[in-house]
Amino acid sequence: MKLIKILIILQFILLSSCGYKAVNNKYNYMFQVIDYELFGNSVINKKIEKNFLKFEKDINASRFFFIKVNSVLTKNVTSKDSSGNESSYEIRIIVDLDIMENNVLLDKTKIQKQVNYNTLESKFELKQYENLLIGDLTDQINSEINNYLATIK
Repeated sequence: MKLIKILIILQFILLSSCGYKAVNNKYNYMFQVIDYELFGNSVINKKIEKNFLKFEKDINASRFFFIKVNSVLTKNVTSKDSSGNESSYEIRIIVDLDIMENNVLLDKTKIQKQVNYNTLESKFELKQYENLLIGDLTDQINSEINNYLATIK
């Protein structure tokens, strides 16, 4: 019993002093997205819009951006089996950003992510898996957008 108490106390001390801090904490960013326009794929744009909403009312902001976003989602067959059925696919998401501050175009950039995957037996499971992959790729793009906006000069 005594050993368990000592281990719990030791574990508490070690974990409380580890200095953990979230890397992508929104408070690390010193910008505000005052307005945005979204064009292209609606599924991707909804996730990007949700990301921008986090930065609409940042009171510590020193930079104020207007952003135009154009997103494109493509799904291609990369290989077929011997009977002609698709066996693997590629999903590619391309997001073009026009970043403006004080009605002046600061930068244009393109962020592209892709993933290859194999087919599944069930078409329903395949569609669910594709939706999951699209969500993950869009989250990666959102992270890149946030980091890019934070480092813009």
